[in-house]
Amino acid sequence: MQELRPLISIITATYNSMKYFEETKRTVLSGDVADFEWIVVDDGSSDGTREYLLGLQDERLKLHLKSINSGIEDSYGKGIELAKGKYLLILDHDDTIPGGSLSKRIDWLERHPQANAAFGAVAYMDEKGVIYKESKFPFLRS
Repeated sequence: MQELRPLISIITATYNSMKYFEETKRTVLSGDVADFEWIVVDDGSSDGTREYLLGLQDERLKLHLKSINSGIEDSYGKGIELAKGKYLLILDHDDTIPGGSLSKRIDWLERHPQANAAFGAVAYMDEKGVIYKESKFPFLRS
C-alpha cells in the first residue's frame, strides 16, 4: 500500500526551544492548511523540549530525536531527508505562520509551477512577543 503524500512538509529544528515553541506549535496546528506533515528534529535538547515534544498528540507530527547536538544544518538536512510533501517549509523553532499566509503561498505556487520558491513577510519579535522589525523581501516582486 502506497503512503499518501502530504501537500506540504513543515520542518522545524529544535534545540532548547521551550521559550518560544508553544507559539510556533499553536500556529502550525491551527493553520489554514490541513494537509501537512510537521517534521520536528530535536538536536539533543536538555531544557525539557524533548519531553514536551514526546507529549504532543497529533498524527501530522513526526518527531526525530537526536541524542547529541550536531547543529542546525544537520537537523534541517535530516528533516528534508524525511520530508514527503509536495512543498517544503523550513520553520525555525521560534517562528510562527501568520494566519492565511501558508495557503496563499501554496496557491501562488500551484498557479506558477515554474517557480522554485514563495516568500512571505518576516516579523522579528523579542522574548516578550513584541515585534520590533518586519522584512517584506524588497528584492522580490509579488
